[in-house]
Amino acid sequence: MAELTSEQLAYAANDVLHLLPLKAEMEKQLEASDLDFTANLENSLVPAVVDINLRGFYVDKGMLEQMLTDAEAAKSSAEAKLKQALNASNLNVNSNPQLLNAFAALGLSLNSTDKKETSRTEYQGHPAVAALIEYREVKSAYTEKIQSLLAAIRPDGRIHTEYEPLGTGTGRFSCHAPNIQQIPNSRKAPSRKAFKAPEGRKLIKLDYNQMELRACASYTGETRLVQAYKEGADVHRLTASTIFGVPPEQVTDAQRSLGKTINFGFLYGMGAEGFAGNLKSKENINLSVEQAKSYRDKFFELYPGLSRWHRDCWRQVRTVPQPKEIRTPGFRRRLIKKGTDFNKFADLTNTPIQGGCADAVKMAILALENELPSGTGIVAMLHDELVIETDASIAEEMLTLAKQKMEECAGLVFKDVPMLVEGKIVDAWE
Repeated sequence: MAELTSEQLAYAANDVLHLLPLKAEMEKQLEASDLDFTANLENSLVPAVVDINLRGFYVDKGMLEQMLTDAEAAKSSAEAKLKQALNASNLNVNSNPQLLNAFAALGLSLNSTDKKETSRTEYQGHPAVAALIEYREVKSAYTEKIQSLLAAIRPDGRIHTEYEPLGTGTGRFSCHAPNIQQIPNSRKAPSRKAFKAPEGRKLIKLDYNQMELRACASYTGETRLVQAYKEGADVHRLTASTIFGVPPEQVTDAQRSLGKTINFGFLYGMGAEGFAGNLKSKENINLSVEQAKSYRDKFFELYPGLSRWHRDCWRQVRTVPQPKEIRTPGFRRRLIKKGTDFNKFADLTNTPIQGGCADAVKMAILALENELPSGTGIVAMLHDELVIETDASIAEEMLTLAKQKMEECAGLVFKDVPMLVEGKIVDAWE
């Protein structure tokens, strides 16, 4: 149509007539609910997230293609090894019924072929089970993920991941197309090494050090944890020292690693049985439930402030009326939905810590996008980690600036402990 009719113009005008009064009413409700800070943060963040999505992350396509070639070869080798171990040359290794029948022919009556079943103690050391685990690892960690990454590379040579600032209940970012937050680090798979800085550029990788533990120390006021972080102590070593009854300086690397698992395992209320099962499936460490309970008891004896926090959360869950919401230190709200008591307990414990950390990271992203010079910007976000791309000539300066801004923002949310950031300049993501 050459011209719009008066009726069409009136229709269009009425479409927007309500927006300004609605905005004013919603602002009143946000302020009354103490959500104006969160709303302002999220609204201010939108342009920064758009910039990050548009900027993308440069990928060495040739390197990724070579990784896929190597992965396909490893997958074929692992498949042949599995068929030989099961004495079944025509086996469809991706068919669970066929796998179960093949194992049964060897005298192994598995209930399923999932990770929990194949990690059971009685199957340890069996070559066919080991071959299945190896095949599954190669198949999932390499070929499928690399193929999805290659498909996502755009003509500019970059992957433009779509970040969702409100993609999780706690306020953490999620991302998709592809989900690079799920790409394992270089100790588990090589894929990250293909994410590079273009010629003449550098990447700056920045991680908050033990962010959730530090946040929890501040939020709960756990005296020993707060003091340890103020003194610059190694908290994982401190926990291991108590668990194993040795001086901190005599804690081995293996004991410290277990201390780290204990800290993060029991922080949000994991039980002894769940901890033992988790340790077995992820670390292949056999631990009795009794031993896990002993570790758990010692953990809460060492950090009584965490024990009081957990007891208070359980009291809220078991009291009528039950809590309807939980807030982060930055006032972000999460409504507690109907569910089991443990799910409600998990919301009460996870949200202030993980959500508070999300608030801090978002404040840091906003600060950095406002402070970083043209040509320098964030190319990846992974919960407590940011990756920045910049010119090689100013990389050191940008590292100092980014580290300062990230620590300042986290310190505004969690005030009682130093929220330290570790950073380094690299040529490729690791």
